[in-house]
Amino acid sequence: MTNKSCLLSYAWVGALLIGVLFLTSSCETNQGSTDTWNRSVMLSHWADEIILPSWYEFKVASLEAANAADTFALKLDSTTFEVLQSKYRSAYRSWQTVSLFEIGPGEQRNIRLRCNTYPTDTAIVKSSSETFMVNNPPNLLLPSTFTQQGFPALGYLLFAKGSIKKQLEYYSLHPEVVGYIQVLFSNIALLGNEVYTDWNSGGYKTTFVQADGSSATASVNKMANDFIFHYEKELRAGKVGIPAGIFSVNTLPQNVESVYHPEFSNELFQVSFNAHVNFFNGNSFDGLSQGPSFSEYLDHLAAIEDTIPLSDAVNQQFDETQSALNTISESFKATVENDVFAMLALYDELQRNTIRIKTEVMQVLNVKIDYVDADGD
Repeated sequence: MTNKSCLLSYAWVGALLIGVLFLTSSCETNQGSTDTWNRSVMLSHWADEIILPSWYEFKVASLEAANAADTFALKLDSTTFEVLQSKYRSAYRSWQTVSLFEIGPGEQRNIRLRCNTYPTDTAIVKSSSETFMVNNPPNLLLPSTFTQQGFPALGYLLFAKGSIKKQLEYYSLHPEVVGYIQVLFSNIALLGNEVYTDWNSGGYKTTFVQADGSSATASVNKMANDFIFHYEKELRAGKVGIPAGIFSVNTLPQNVESVYHPEFSNELFQVSFNAHVNFFNGNSFDGLSQGPSFSEYLDHLAAIEDTIPLSDAVNQQFDETQSALNTISESFKATVENDVFAMLALYDELQRNTIRIKTEVMQVLNVKIDYVDADGD
């Protein structure tokens, strides 16, 4: 593992250099212009072309995974198990596109905590699954159960034994575990369906679009905060910084997302990162169109960083982040263990846009940060 003083020195120097970068740059706007941006049109585009299709895909993918779990429970063989693992990956991949859109129905259900709290508590998952009784399932609404459900818990139950043969042998010895797997998949599918339904026919889309003002509770302000919160806490810190040891004495490879299926962690990061880039630029879910976005909003306000549009500065840094990601050839877990400085370099690139968005972008949009930041960023 990496020495504490080495990690802290790296983090301190990186923070200093990044801070100097932003102190010596400047952001300007056309202060004489009135903000005539049509927030309602942008909100409609977000809802119709990005958020609703994303939740629909997750609804379908999570239901297919739940059905695959039911099929596996009826026939415990390698064929049905491989299908189940595949459907798990599809649903987890889809989750990465909707995690950013917890606003409203998702937040009411704590869906992010219930679907993707990691690292999972393996001791509790093992105990709960091996003693599972159909007529006495766990209450997955309780915060105390968040570390024993969702995709991380399923990752442990589906991949921890290391091979399909060993997994099937384990299920033969503990058939009640399969029942627990069914419950966890069913719970995710139920959450996905409920959130999509609330957006689609339950009235939340109308609520979202009509809240087109500029107050702290208006939809644009809340989405701006949700965007930077998710970018900073889920993408930068959760997927990269924490495992790389930025916030701890040593590196924590065991805290990588999808730790029991480690080769999948890079893809999960990529899908999540793409979701942020696409949303910032107003790219539709199907990739066939582009609409009003934070990027266009900044251009409308004539926001400039040094000599280039602020939106271009953000997108150029997205490109730098992608380049840093492209240098990582091993799984995130293996990279933390064998080449942590590659992870630290990725963290630094993510950090640059974290600072830019939290300061320059939010200032130009006249949006105040609504969450407590304990990282000192």
